[in-house]
Amino acid sequence: MSRYVHLDLPVEDRAELTRALDALGVPYTTADAEGLLLDGSLECAGEPVDVRIAPEVFGTIQDWGLRRADRTIEVVCGDTDRRHLAQTVLPRILAQVTAARLEAAGHRTLHVVDADGTHRLVVGVTPGDDDGA
Repeated sequence: MSRYVHLDLPVEDRAELTRALDALGVPYTTADAEGLLLDGSLECAGEPVDVRIAPEVFGTIQDWGLRRADRTIEVVCGDTDRRHLAQTVLPRILAQVTAARLEAAGHRTLHVVDADGTHRLVVGVTPGDDDGA
């Protein structure tokens, strides 16, 4: 039987996370004072999260969420979405967080998507660079 799983995302707080989701154009719901639970299926229904992302966003099968855990953000998802999130979605969120941190420190960045679908973050680009090379 499938079950919910946790993946760690090295993001410092919910504000940093939601700024990254906003920059990526991802619709989400945040917890209020009463909290927020995943709808899920049998495996993660009722799991508490700080941020909930609906099914089908980023091509997931079930809703999934993120919550604060010590010094990181924990991803709570069904086993059916774990691999897709880990390989495709979380790297995009982390790249956005990294770009924001670098830009806040005064560095220019460029997000490049290669022909094979690989995402790269190029640091130190100048205006007019189209591929960061």
